[in-house]
Amino acid sequence: MKPVYDSLKWVLRANAWVRHGRKYSSPVRPDRIVWISPDDIVHKPVSPPPSKRIPPALIADGHWDQDFTEVEDDIVFEAFYDRFVKDVEWGETGYVDFLMTDASEHGNLSASDARARCERIDELYDYIRKEGFKTQAQLLDEGSLIRGLNDSLRPPEYREIPVDIARGGEFLWHGGMHRLAIAKILDVDEIPVRINIRHEQWQEIREKAYCGERLDAYSYHPDIKYLLE
Repeated sequence: MKPVYDSLKWVLRANAWVRHGRKYSSPVRPDRIVWISPDDIVHKPVSPPPSKRIPPALIADGHWDQDFTEVEDDIVFEAFYDRFVKDVEWGETGYVDFLMTDASEHGNLSASDARARCERIDELYDYIRKEGFKTQAQLLDEGSLIRGLNDSLRPPEYREIPVDIARGGEFLWHGGMHRLAIAKILDVDEIPVRINIRHEQWQEIREKAYCGERLDAYSYHPDIKYLLE
């Protein structure tokens, strides 16, 4: 699969450059992975930023980063907290019923398939608790991807938790709530994330930093720090 992954990554990088990267000096790489604390992801937009392609690797303006809710108010996070902190049975968390609706990206499951998915999530939780939080590339190399939870044919970099960045640099949730919830519950120090969409004003800040303007307030931001090295 590696040649296929490498070819697909080249196409996606080229697409990102044509659509956005060529407009800026600072790199816009859709497969760039940065490490952040799961506690840095506090909010999720009420309405997602504009995107018509997968993966988008977009620079987007607008007000999508101004109206948000708490990640820990998400139904998935609440169910996982009940399960792994309060030791509540899956059937009593509301998650099984949730998986049987179309509200979940994994939804419209039968009752038996929903319960089977919950069993695999138990396995994922135990794996991360014992082995730590690894990159998708590491899991692929080790043959440790948990079947039924991540069977995507996308290159491993594109399977990482995607985040968006608001105009002031705040990380906003975009996807991967299951792994993020587990990381938060287990107090994992750092997790790998893929930057999905940057607000146009944030990209302008990156541009200034990359071109040599001193911006002390942002110099240690994970999306800027590597530009200065």
